Parts: sequence; C-alpha cells; structure tokens
Amino acid sequence: MLSHLSKRLGYYALLLALAVVVSYALPSLALSPRGYFGGRRPPPPPAQVEARLTALGINDRTPLAERFRHWLGGARIGMVLQDPLSALIPVHHVGDRIAEAVRTQQDVSRAHAARRAVELLDLVGVPDPAGRARAHPHEFSGGMRQRALTTTAIANAPETILADEPTTALDVSSHDLSVIRHVADRVSVMYLGRTVESGPVDEVFGDPRHPYTRALLSAVPLPDPVRERERERVLLAGDPPSPAERQTGCGFRGRCPRYSALGAADRARCESEIPVPAASGRGTTAACHFPA
Repeated sequence: MLSHLSKRLGYYALLLALAVVVSYALPSLALSPRGYFGGRRPPPPPAQVEARLTALGINDRTPLAERFRHWLGGARIGMVLQDPLSALIPVHHVGDRIAEAVRTQQDVSRAHAARRAVELLDLVGVPDPAGRARAHPHEFSGGMRQRALTTTAIANAPETILADEPTTALDVSSHDLSVIRHVADRVSVMYLGRTVESGPVDEVFGDPRHPYTRALLSAVPLPDPVRERERERVLLAGDPPSPAERQTGCGFRGRCPRYSALGAADRARCESEIPVPAASGRGTTAACHFPA
C-alpha cells in the first residue's frame, strides 16, 4: 500500500501525510465531542501506522499518533500554522482557544488559564488584550489572528517551535531576505526540504558558499543603481524537480550553474552522492560537494 501511495503522491507528499495527517489530524477529529460525525467516533483509518519516532532526545515506541499529538499540544513542540483563520475555531472566543492550549498541558483552573490567555495576547502585542480575548476570530485582522495563534504555540514554553511562515499575515514576510538579515541571528537556507546552507546570518549573507544561496541573494535589488547594474547575477536554469520523482545525488544539480562547469568525474559524484553539510571555519555549513 505504501509503495502504491508513494507512486501516486510522491515521496515528499507521502512523508508529509504519514507525519502530519495520520498522526495529528485524525486523532483531533476523534477527540471532538460533537463534531462533524454527530458525536459518533469517525470511521477507522484505512491504514495502521507503526514507527519508532526519535526527536528531542526521546526514542520510544509510544503509539505515533498519541505521542505526536501530545508533543504538538505544546508539551515539547509548539506549532504555528500558516493559516490562522482555519486553525482558530470560528464560534469560540479567541481567549477560550488560548486557554484550552494552556489547560491541555497544565493542571490549572479555567480562571487561571483565562488570565494567562490575556497575558499571552498582551505579550504578542494585541491591543486591549482583555477585550480582544472575548472576541471571535472573524473580528480580528489577519495579523492579529496570526499573533493570537502564536500564543497557543508559546503558551506552555515548549523546547521547540515549528513555524510555517508565521509572518505571512503580518506587516512583513519571512520571504524578505533583508528583513531576515536584520532580525535573525542565524539563518538556514532550504531547497527541496533539505538545509543546503546555515550559519550566522552575517556570514551566510556576506559570503554564501552554496550556489542556491548565492542565487537567492543575487536577486535582492541594491539601492545603489550603479552597483545594481554592475554586479553579477546568478541565474538558475530550468525548474525544481517534481516531488513525485525519487531523486538521487544532489537535488539541485539540474539548476546548478557550478554543476555545468564540472568535469565528468565530478559530475558523477553530484549525480550519485547526496551532499552532506560540511562545516567551514566561519561557523557556517554548506551541503555542496564543491562549495565556494
């Protein structure tokens, strides 16, 4: 069955389906007291998933769905989803949603959780937090909904926070490289779900080693028109490979300007070996067989 799914969905989509949909979405439906199934438990899933999950120093065989849901509830991992409107419950007050996240992992009273919800709204910059806690999601702007959803991720002080483009609805986008340079201490550049370069933001931006990072930074316009005209631009040919195709070797080689200039032996290495992050003396890593 998994082999059939992998051909239909692609390996990346299959991984996402196993890790998120089966482990998280289905259990959340099953726990709904009177949801879309009229108070009855939903039909059993079409597949049983068993796996050993290793994360945050824990390695056990607790049922995957149960453990992953507990972690995503904020005990070890906080989750900020990209679309806050679909993540918040439209008929519930925003403060009730935040208080629920608090009480899921902490043995506190409803009154204590409600006060904590107001404190969290104030922490993320929502004006009149006590009043806004009694409002519904549709009464919030997109940016305020994103801030409110962020409070559910930080409510229980998790060790790790997974953020899916958390600033999309705010004033600036996380895709803005200039903003990243000014607000971040470290940066990771990803391609096809793999980190290709990471390190202190000044080092990565000042002297990128991976060709994909160099291409991204060359696309950022310079305010000086003379320097803008004279600088070298890195143009990437083609398109990213389909996620339905299983990749061998370096997934970036089809668009890499450095690959096209290599000899036959070096090309064969790019085609057969997946590059692993290699450290530099500047605190950065680059997953490239031939970094700059």
